[in-house]
This record gives sequence, structure tokens and C-alpha cells, in this order.
Amino acid sequence: CMEVSTFIYPYTAWKDSIGTVWVNYSAEVTNNGAAPAQIGSIQINYEDAEENVLGTESMVSSVPDVLNPGETAYFTETTMLDPVKDPSVLTKASANLDFDTPEDKPYYLTTTNVKLTENTNEWDDGSPYIVTGSIVNEGDQSADDIRVAAGLYDENDKLVGVLSGTVDVTLAPDGKAAFELNYPEIGPSVKGKAKTVKVSAFNWTW
Repeated sequence: CMEVSTFIYPYTAWKDSIGTVWVNYSAEVTNNGAAPAQIGSIQINYEDAEENVLGTESMVSSVPDVLNPGETAYFTETTMLDPVKDPSVLTKASANLDFDTPEDKPYYLTTTNVKLTENTNEWDDGSPYIVTGSIVNEGDQSADDIRVAAGLYDENDKLVGVLSGTVDVTLAPDGKAAFELNYPEIGPSVKGKAKTVKVSAFNWTW
């Protein structure tokens, strides 16, 4: 049977230098069942203390989107909350996701030489970390839509944020390409918290 659990870290909300309120929501999703599962639509909701909706984000995708038993995926999204003027007004964030039996097997890619570094650009305080490394295609087919995500963890192995991106090359079998992740913005309050990183990469297919 399929059994997917979502472990969500507390969202982060902040105000930038021109007064715009932003919020990031990140999560890790683990397949605790005995069968593969395909993560479908993901919707994120933001509310105040009276459960008034302050914003929503849909069409969010996970990396990877097909999970074998025991595997973990990540998703992350940063959005502007307009017309919210004070980040403290936001008191609740939640996600809805569905999953089904996959038609295809996941095509995982291998990551090597992964490195987590702090972003020293003082003008980019919403993106406190950069994750770099290499992706290797150890499979038997070309990878032409490579998606990668990095889960950032604190000293207690608690998720504090997720970065995601793509690699715009086609990797033949045994091919290797570099990646660099610093998106989306996860907020200045995360700075100094991340101690370790786990990276997942796969080739997305229709």
C-alpha cells in the first residue's frame, strides 16, 4: 500500500527593505509505504489567527515526483503576501498534496561533491545559503529535464529550509554536470541555522 508522510518545518516570513512581506514554506515528503508513490498537485495556504486566507500558492512540484519506499522528496515555495504589511499577522501555513500509483519508475540521478556555504552577499539576506555540487547520470538513458533540490538541516537534523532548481543540460549515460542552488529565498532568520545538507536529483518525464 501507499503511505506518504509529510514533515514540515515552521514557515518563515519577513519584510524586505521596501516593506514587502514574503513567506517561504518548505517540506520533506517521505514514502513510508511498501509501494512506489507519485506526488501530484501541491497547494500551500497561508492564514492569520482568525483563519482568514492571506495567500495561496498552487502548481508546486516536488523533487523527485515519484518516490520508491523509504525515499524522500522536497518541495519549497516563496511568495509575496500582498497586502499584508506585518509578517507577524501570518500565524498558520499548511500544505495539501495528493499521491497516486506512478505509471513510470523514478529516474534518480546521483549527486557528488555537495557543499553547503553561507552567502556573504550582504544585499541578498533572503538567500543565506548556497549549495553546490555535481550530478552524475548513472542510468542507461539520457536525462534532459534535470531537477534538483537541497534540504537544509540544523544541528538536530531538523529541516530549516529547501532550495531547488534545474540543470539546463542533457546528460548522456555516465555524463556529469555541476549545479548551484540559492533559490528560492528562505528568509534571513534561517541564517546560521543550517549545518548539513541532503540533495535529491532526478530526471522529470511526462
